[in-house]
Amino acid sequence: MQDFSPDPISIELNGQDIRALRQSLGLSMERFARVVDVATTTIFLWEKDEQKPNLSGQKKLANVIKQINQYKKNQEKTRNNNVYSQ
Repeated sequence: MQDFSPDPISIELNGQDIRALRQSLGLSMERFARVVDVATTTIFLWEKDEQKPNLSGQKKLANVIKQINQYKKNQEKTRNNNVYSQ
């Protein structure tokens, strides 16, 4: 999976990227659809490359990616703090 930018204008996600993102989170299509706030059918169509995310979908995906990146940064800070506090 590529390193995604949280800027919805600059992300070009194909179906494989979206599937990889969903699977990396360990989510079913139904659950991922709830997280992204779209219909499950939309996720299915995106992953099959039968439909591309429109601007609203891009923004929603970018928001999910931004939250994931923030979570990873916080995890890294916590790990580093634990290492330095020992």
